Amino acid sequence: MQVMASQMIQAVDRVEQVGVQVELGQQTSTQRDEMVTGLTQQVQALQADVQQRDTQIQQLQTTVTEMSSRESTLMRCILGLEKRIAALERRPPGPQ
Repeated sequence: MQVMASQMIQAVDRVEQVGVQVELGQQTSTQRDEMVTGLTQQVQALQADVQQRDTQIQQLQTTVTEMSSRESTLMRCILGLEKRIAALERRPPGPQ
């Protein structure tokens, strides 16, 4: 009888130990899930930032291309004006 009681006590103790371990495992799992959720939100925010930066870069590249085209046009105009000025300077003074 005493052996059975001792075995019952050991079994109850073991069940309690397992219960504590299960609770700790659940807490750890919950903490891990919360951490994963937080990290996922951070990654999503960073991805949105990267997309925004990519859009800004594309807009800047478009602006640079447009400015380069305008610069080229202005340079052609300036060269044309310089040629006309040089031609005017070569003309003799007086009514034409």
